[in-house]
Amino acid sequence: EFIAATERVAHELVKHVGPDGRMPGRFARGWEPSAPWACLAGMAQMSLVWQRLQELEAVVIVEDDGLRFLGAGNRVNAFLMRTDDRESRGKALRGGLRGSYPVSGSYERWRVSTLSTKYFIDALMKEVPGAQLPFHY
Repeated sequence: EFIAATERVAHELVKHVGPDGRMPGRFARGWEPSAPWACLAGMAQMSLVWQRLQELEAVVIVEDDGLRFLGAGNRVNAFLMRTDDRESRGKALRGGLRGSYPVSGSYERWRVSTLSTKYFIDALMKEVPGAQLPFHY
């Protein structure tokens, strides 16, 4: 029952992954995008969900556009990698992921987010065969 509900949400959200891997940061009724910014923590979490559904061999094809959950997760991860601050002179910022993209978005505005960074690392580790995550997803 929970997996079926997760699949329904996953099928709706996969439709909103752009070619560059970006997703809207908020949705209104009917899954209409309602924010111009991206929620990086939410994107990383969805990447984990799609990867887990793929592992469960759940229904993995979205009927209307043929996107696979795993491919969507990989595109989202690639987008997140492009937003990761790897060159900051500030040690507290380097390697951290912002809450929103752009950083002026509503989620964790102007902040490096520990949740975004944690889920991003987990999503990347999930892509590596045999990698051990600290928690089972």
